[in-house]
Amino acid sequence: MDKLKTLSYYVLHLLIFLLPFEERLVPPFLVLFALTNLLGTNWSLRKKLFKKRALYISAFSAIYLIYALGLIHTSNMEDGLFDMEVKLSLFLVPWVLLTTDVVNKYTVYSFLHSFIVGIIVASTIDLIIAFYGFELTGDFGIFYYQYLSFYLHPTYFAMYINLAIASVFVLIFHHREEPKWWQFVLLFFLSLMVFQLSSRTGIITLFLLYLYGLIYLIINRINLRKSLYFTLGVIVLVTSLAYLTSQYTEMQREVNADDQESSFGVRLSMWKSSKTLVFDHFFFGVGTGDVNDELQKQFASDGIKRAVRDNLNLHNQFLQTQVAVGVFGSLSLVVMLVLPLWPSIRRGRFFYPLFFVVLGINFLTESVLKTQAGVVFYAVMNSVIFFTYEIATNQKKAEP
Repeated sequence: MDKLKTLSYYVLHLLIFLLPFEERLVPPFLVLFALTNLLGTNWSLRKKLFKKRALYISAFSAIYLIYALGLIHTSNMEDGLFDMEVKLSLFLVPWVLLTTDVVNKYTVYSFLHSFIVGIIVASTIDLIIAFYGFELTGDFGIFYYQYLSFYLHPTYFAMYINLAIASVFVLIFHHREEPKWWQFVLLFFLSLMVFQLSSRTGIITLFLLYLYGLIYLIINRINLRKSLYFTLGVIVLVTSLAYLTSQYTEMQREVNADDQESSFGVRLSMWKSSKTLVFDHFFFGVGTGDVNDELQKQFASDGIKRAVRDNLNLHNQFLQTQVAVGVFGSLSLVVMLVLPLWPSIRRGRFFYPLFFVVLGINFLTESVLKTQAGVVFYAVMNSVIFFTYEIATNQKKAEP
């Protein structure tokens, strides 16, 4: 049993490392982790941990049950069952991860390191591919947006990178060890990647993360002059790069596009269009499997051509959930995001609030829980980051 538990520990490290890579690699390792952990963890311990964390486990997984209930009044059962398959991690991961001691207040930093390393490796591979493409074509556009993100949609990859940046801030400000010079170099590299991905949501999130870093330095009056210089230096360099790259990026993304056809213009039109469905199906939604069909009908009725042509979702997780499963789903979504904030803030552990910022901003512009890249990212990292408010900074990390 101990060997299986140890195996599940390393499988989880590998799973977290693989998150920013090819999506098809993730499910097998997620299943392997669940099996090894279920078989390797003592059930008396699992029962004890469940009693301790029942509120959080229920809050994190309740939305999946509400989507399951949404199948009752669904006409398109094929889409509904597929959506339940995509969202399965929302239910499975909290029940497994929060009822085991594989992740705990001592090991959580090691999992954050695995995530950061995965982001670094994925970013490096993307840059190598981009350089190779540039050698063949001579086109600088290869270093921007979807051409730079080989594995994931650029907005999702930017979300992943921003969480890695938040992790580095946690290591700098909230870890008992002194900051290392490579952490500031890493901040610059990851920040540059966010700008090159040209995701507006990603850049806004990045700005807020740096704002947090500066405010933390000022309020706490940390005697880390070098840290402040490095942080300010990173901001100056990144801001300069942002100005230079934004001109080219905007030209590429908005050329020959009017307001209705631009990315942001279409989002606004879709959000306005969804109001009819929100009010007509306020309590129970249109059904888990019918949400896409009903949205496309509404978009067609309102003349949003690009949304119909590209079969777009609402690009807003709050509205997407409301339309699909109604107000009870929306309340569940808000609770699972907000509930962990209080214990984190009360204990002075600010990583969960940073995770909330990264996730919340992306929820405003993307239907994150509509895709595997979003669902697994939230389910796994949310459950891991849950432990950061329990971190004992005066003790060394230990492995199982």
